[in-house]
Amino acid sequence: MNRQDAKQENKVPCPGCGGRGRFEWPANPKVPKRWAPTSPCAMCQGTGKIPASWLGSGKAPR
Repeated sequence: MNRQDAKQENKVPCPGCGGRGRFEWPANPKVPKRWAPTSPCAMCQGTGKIPASWLGSGKAPR
């Protein structure tokens, strides 16, 4: 798959961040500083969208 094909692919909201592109949780002193409440989502790289093909057909494997 080349870059142009990847751009044309269907995009859906990221299930990791709910389509926001960032995680939102209250500040917690026990959480390491590198896990900031404003960190971009690692699944969608902060875009809020992922390729639909990543989610599969939606049916659980047997």
